Parts: sequence; C-alpha cells; structure tokens
Amino acid sequence: MESMREQHISIFGAQGHFGGRLLSRLGEIKPQGVYIEPVVEREKNREAAFNSNLVILTVRPSQVLETLNGIKTPLNTDAQILSFAAGVPLSQISKAAHRPSARMMSDPWFNVSAYVLGERFSKDKNEFIFNYLTRMKPIELTNDESIDRFTLLISQLFVAHILGRTGVIASAEQHAQFIAAQLKCKPELLMDLKTEDDPQKALEVIETSDRVSVSEKFRDALIKMPKVSPADLFVAVSEEFKHSE
Repeated sequence: MESMREQHISIFGAQGHFGGRLLSRLGEIKPQGVYIEPVVEREKNREAAFNSNLVILTVRPSQVLETLNGIKTPLNTDAQILSFAAGVPLSQISKAAHRPSARMMSDPWFNVSAYVLGERFSKDKNEFIFNYLTRMKPIELTNDESIDRFTLLISQLFVAHILGRTGVIASAEQHAQFIAAQLKCKPELLMDLKTEDDPQKALEVIETSDRVSVSEKFRDALIKMPKVSPADLFVAVSEEFKHSE
C-alpha cells in the first residue's frame, strides 16, 4: 500500500508572540504525517521554503513582502502561502510569492478565526487548520475587505471582553451581541472566551510593537468613552484606523 504523502509546514516568525502560540496550537491539532517547523532565524528561510508544502507567515505586516521576496527563488514549486499578517492584501502576497495564497486571522487564544482563499489555493492536506484552528469553526470569507473587517470586529470583541473583566466598562455583552450579528453567529459563542487569567496580561498579548495596533485604538476609545454603543465604537475606530494607514 502506498504511504500517505507527508506534509511539511514552516512557520515564519515563530519567535513572535502569535507565531509561538500558533506553533503550539497546530501541534495540538495536526494529524499524523504533518510536520511543523518553526523558522526563527533569517538564514534558515531559504532552506525552509525549499522543503515546505505550506509556508505560514506570522511576521509583522511590514515584513511580509520582504520575507516573500527573499524566499521566492528556492520556494518549493508545490508550496502554498498562508498569511496571518493584518492588512496585507492577497494580491500582494501572491504576486510576491508566485504561489497560491490565502489569508487567515485569529485571536491569539484561538477562540474565533476567519480566512480567505486566493486563486488556486487548496485546503487539501491542510483541512485541520481551516476546520479546527479555533474553538469556533473558522469562517470562510470572500475577499480582503471582508477579512480586514473581521480583524476589526474581533479586535473590538476581545478588547471589550478584557476591559469588562477589569471593570473599565460595565459589561462586554452588548459588544458580543453586536459582533455576533455581523458574523451571523450566536452571541453566546462570543461570550465564553478564553484568554489570560490576568486581564492586564491579556491586553499586552493583543498589542503589537510594529505600529499602533487596531486593538490599542479600541482600548483607548473604550477607556475614554466606556458607555459608547458598540456600533458607534466600531465606526469611529474603523475610520480612525483607515486614515492612519
């Protein structure tokens, strides 16, 4: 009997906060025959690209195109790209890599996620990521705009959840209901969220050193206006973030 073909996955940026968490999570859910390699040193990039069936990018958004330009020559001809970088369009990723590409976004505790598949990207052999990465089954979206909007929504969800635990806002329930309506899911699925036990540490996890993150904008806005409606908060931060890019 012919043995099942092995699947080799490399995580670029595995030394980062999210990359390290993703490495652990994929280790928990991967099936037999799937091998996951963390790539934490730049000099290992080309070798990892050559040996990988799936290249996962968890580098900062500002480093995505530079990383892809550095590995596109040795990149396995059958490789696909999966990017977790916020705000970097599929068109730029696939153009830089010359490979089928997809985008995915998740909170760092793997409660909720969504993804967009680019042209010719196949979930074959990677179904475990697109089915089981998060506690709630990952949501398939249609384009960059929809996943960028999803990024804003889950940022608001988790900031509200954490600030509700600290007492900065009275409750995160209204935010969960608003976001559930946008994602077309049951509100209770977004109320039982797993994060750090210490809410201050949870806030630190969702911040980024690359630029002022959307999560920080939601945090600052909610601290300033703790009684703002979820819809008004979403519009205000979305507009502010759009103009700051």
